[in-house]
Order: sequence, then structure tokens, then C-alpha cells
Amino acid sequence: FPIYVFLLTVAYALRRGYQGLKFSPRFWQEIATTFFSLAVMGVIAYLPFYLSFSSQAGGPLPNVVNPTRFVQFYLMFGVFLTALTFLLIAVWRRHPASRRSFLSWLLAVWLLPALFLALSILLVAVSPGLRQRIAGLLGGAPADLLPAILRLRLSTPFTWLIAGGLLAGVGALMTQIWGDLTQRRKGAKDEGGSGEHGLPSPSLSFALALFGTGLLLAYAVEFIYLRDQFGARMNTVFKFYYQAWLLMAVASAYAVYYVQTRAGRALKLVGIGLLLLLTAAGLLYPAFAIPGKAGNFRGEPTLDGAAFIQRYNPDHYAVMQWLKENTAPDTVILEAPGRPYTDDDFVSAFSGRPTVLGWGGHELQWRGNYDEPGRREPLIGAIYKNQSPDLTRETVQEFGIEYMIVGPKERDKYKIPPHTESSYQKLWEPVFSAGPYTIYRWKGGAPADQ
Repeated sequence: FPIYVFLLTVAYALRRGYQGLKFSPRFWQEIATTFFSLAVMGVIAYLPFYLSFSSQAGGPLPNVVNPTRFVQFYLMFGVFLTALTFLLIAVWRRHPASRRSFLSWLLAVWLLPALFLALSILLVAVSPGLRQRIAGLLGGAPADLLPAILRLRLSTPFTWLIAGGLLAGVGALMTQIWGDLTQRRKGAKDEGGSGEHGLPSPSLSFALALFGTGLLLAYAVEFIYLRDQFGARMNTVFKFYYQAWLLMAVASAYAVYYVQTRAGRALKLVGIGLLLLLTAAGLLYPAFAIPGKAGNFRGEPTLDGAAFIQRYNPDHYAVMQWLKENTAPDTVILEAPGRPYTDDDFVSAFSGRPTVLGWGGHELQWRGNYDEPGRREPLIGAIYKNQSPDLTRETVQEFGIEYMIVGPKERDKYKIPPHTESSYQKLWEPVFSAGPYTIYRWKGGAPADQ
């Protein structure tokens, strides 16, 4: 929510500007009150979540080795960048910002990040730890690091230059709009009511604020990211680009309207025509991807997400169905913890029954540490390896385990020999089998009753 606290504070400042309030102690007091009130309300709204929240984020780091190639940046935001470009041209013709203001913004958005990167590279040069970390990302020797960083940055400058240039254009126009608001004569109207010589409309100002915020988010990750377990900026790009896409998408709708209704004939034809062409090109993806992802619709239509398991692994499917039909929804089962984005832990996932540990890697991401998954993994292994009946009883009672699944993944993961599996029946009883899968039930009923 911090992004929207910032955006709403900017919107409130613009509103007060349109109402005639100039820079003054009262103005800054209102802005500060708005900002902190929104921030406090946001914290209170999510307080139950924050009380138990722990993040894997470990603070900001400079992004010195992963610049975005402009073709990738344009593929993500191309329609919006084009809409913004034509909006800036149309607005500039009606409300021209000073060249000095634009150059000041341009120097700020180009040179300040460049200075930050230069200092970051210098820090890398004198810090063995950072040098080793970045060398690992680049896959080269630490001695070759600085030339590699410079080569990467100098060979991919266009996202920095073009996105920075558009951001400078938005900043210069917003500066000009604010100047118009603070210097307007009494009785002046916005452009919706007074034509060429009126003030920019509040809707235009808000659209520029949306574009500026979205572009700033996308631009920022060129130079900084939040440290996490992945060691690169993947998660930061995902989180920031998602918000940037939403903000610029909304603003682009207004840009199309503005160009259509206020731009000159030539600009309108070129701008709207190019946007239609880009939109049509983007629509080619769903036209071809949907049939491709759906196997050209050769299969039988179904809303059953487990139908493919029934088709390709009917024994696995039978285990899931038996649990769904013969156990309560809160019954705890045990199966081998698995790797993310695989068919590991399918029994728990598709039967809806909780398990002791699923995808440990995702637990690490959500929790920010591996303490609890790391504690549970050896306990699960001890049960499957039948290392200690007493430890098995303690673990079963602690987690309330009622059923244990033994299948190919468990046998492979824990190297379970036949004699170990046959010894399970001292503590467990087999209740269902399908092909290589067996479901065992803890003897004596619910573990809590032991």
C-alpha cells in the first residue's frame, strides 16, 4: 500500500492546488497529515497480518549487473509508453513546459541513477563480499567483474535513456501544471471550460500522476532491488512491474481519450492508429496461445483440475479419491515433502487434506527462514525410515497424523527397502492400495487419544 499512499497524497495535493491553496505552512501541514493518516490507516487495516508477518526481504541492494533490454521493456509496457508519448506531445502543444524545466528533470533522472551506479560499482570494487556475490551472478572471475559490469550497462542503455526521458517529460509537465495552478488569476477555469488558454484539467493532472508513479516504479528496478533468497531482482521486478502495469494501463485509457479529443488531426491519426496497431498485435498472443495451451481443444472439456491425473496416473488418482471419500476434511496425512512446481505433494493438494510439510522452498519464501520446515523434514524422514518407534509416536501425536502415504516418490526419496516397508505394520495398518501406492492408518485411532 505505500505506492498508493504516495499516489493519493499527490492527488490530494493537486486537488488543493486546484482549489487555490498555494505553498504555505498550511499546505505542507495538510499534505503531511494526509500522508501519515493514510499510512496509519493502511497499517491498522493489515495489523492482524503484520503481527505475525516475517519477510524474506533483507533490504535494498544496487542493481549493477541486470539492466533490462529495451525490447523486453517495450514488450511489457510498449502500448502504455506509446500512449504516454502521444499524450505528452498533445499536452505539450497546449501547455508547453519550459525547456529549462525539462532539461533539469532529464539531468536528474539520467545523472542521479548514473551517479548511484558509479558509487555502487566503486563499492563492489572495494568489497570482497559484494564482488564475490556479483561474480557468482555473472558466472565469471572476480578479476573480470568491473569490465563485465561496464560492458553490460553500456551495451543496454536504451531503457535507462528512453524511460528516463519519458519520466522527465512527465515531471516537467507536472511542474508546469503546478506553476499554472499557483500563479493563476482569480476566476481562471480549467481547459474543459475555457479552451486553449485554460488551466490543465484535474483529470489530466491525475493521469500524469498515474503515469509518473508507474514509470517511476518500472524505472527504479533498473538501479535498485530488494534482497531475498533468490539473490537477484526477480521478485522485485515482479512486484513493481505488476503495480506499474496497472497504473499505466489506467492512465493509458485517459491518454487515448485526450489524444482523440484534443490533439490535432495529424497527431490524432498517427497516435490512435499506432495504438490500435499495437493493441491488435498484442491480441495475437491470446489468439494463438489459448489453443496452444489447451492442446487445440482435443481433450474432453472439464472443470475437474485432477482429470489429467486420472488419465495419466489412475493409481495416484485413486489414492486421492479414497481419502476424499473416507476421511474428514481436517484429517492430517503424511507424504514426502517435495520440490516446488512439480507433482510432489499431489495427494495433499488434490485431496484437500493437510500434510506435515509440502513445498519447503515456498515455505522459505513465505516465512523468510527455514527453521520450521528444517525441523520437520528429519522428523518425516525418521518416520519413513522407521528409525525409532518412540520418535514416530511423538511426531504422530505432535502433528495429529492419521494416515501415511507410501508411493514411488517416498520409496525413492527415503530409499525404503521392502523389509522397512513391511515393518510399518507394527505401528500402521494398510487400509488402501492402488498399484504402487499404499495408504497406512495409524493404529489405535486418532493420535490425540494415545
